[in-house]
Amino acid sequence: MPSPGALIALNGRPTLGAKTCGPLTFSYPRSWYQTGASVSGNITNLVVAVSNQPLHDPCTQSSGSFTCGDALDTLEAGAVEVEWYESEFPGPTFDIQEHPGSATTIDGFQARIQEESGSALGCDSTLKADVSISAVIAPFMPSNSYYTFYACIRGPQLQLEKQTAMLILDSAVFAVKVHPDVSANGQKMSVGSGMD
Repeated sequence: MPSPGALIALNGRPTLGAKTCGPLTFSYPRSWYQTGASVSGNITNLVVAVSNQPLHDPCTQSSGSFTCGDALDTLEAGAVEVEWYESEFPGPTFDIQEHPGSATTIDGFQARIQEESGSALGCDSTLKADVSISAVIAPFMPSNSYYTFYACIRGPQLQLEKQTAMLILDSAVFAVKVHPDVSANGQKMSVGSGMD
């Protein structure tokens, strides 16, 4: 059952908690549930999921292999689930301009955002979402690494629930501003082996 009064837009702002996962820090209502993935994939890793509905470990493991799905089976009425993923583009560099969606910025970094009706944009059809939101953020440039935000939302208070998801997205701060092998002025640095 979703936590009552846990939407940011209800009763002013509830007490917020801050969650830090590597370079990502974001705020969400302290009364919400959270979970990570118990195992990691090769290209895309679930960083964390938060929701006003109880969550479970999205991964199952057997015979040395694992599969990961969603941290919820179905969204209940009034539920919002937000997931953050860290991904690697399987190529030399990631060009965010080639990603679908509207251009925006998150924490000053280039991002693309989309909203669609129903379960789409990273929301599994079994969730029965009324609205799906995704955002791709590229805080490490140049790099092939990027973050993806997914919000899966089920009414009846869609405006308040979308506002809650967007405030979580807008609260994101990335501690690492430049890829480690790029200097502050954007020049590629040469990294030697340290052996003469």
